Amino acid sequence: MEIKSIFDLVPPSWREIRKRFSPVRNVNKIRDDGLSFTDRIAIGATGIVGTMGFFFFCIIMVTVPLIYRDTMPVIQYISSGYLQLIFLPLIMVGQNLQSKHSELRAENDYQINMKAEHEIEVLYKHLEYQNAILITMMKKMDISMEEVLQYSTEIYTEINKNNPDKMS
Repeated sequence: MEIKSIFDLVPPSWREIRKRFSPVRNVNKIRDDGLSFTDRIAIGATGIVGTMGFFFFCIIMVTVPLIYRDTMPVIQYISSGYLQLIFLPLIMVGQNLQSKHSELRAENDYQINMKAEHEIEVLYKHLEYQNAILITMMKKMDISMEEVLQYSTEIYTEINKNNPDKMS
């Protein structure tokens, strides 16, 4: 980038930055607002079926016929086909909805990262702008860089004497 004047280094204002990026969105609220009643059922069922409590329920369903022989046909029917036929599509729907929510969160994270990167870039431009002003002022005041470095080293040493825990 060729710099023709000091005004080429002027960083963008905060208003310009805000115009460039949209505000951060709450993707959890967006997802919750877009769910239908059946979507909520699918997510709830996926949440319940994917727990240890449901696992223990299934263990009990399998062991009951071993204790009470009369219940064998009913339990065997429920555990073999019925649960699989009902819960498999329901779990798949719930997982698809959770996947969409995960994609929303990832996109939102990307937008936040892009915004932060741009803000850091603006800060660097602002520092460059300040450096250019300081160098111009030093030249007009006929101050050498060695004098500035010596004075800044003295100030830095003095500051660190007063705050030894903040030394870096």
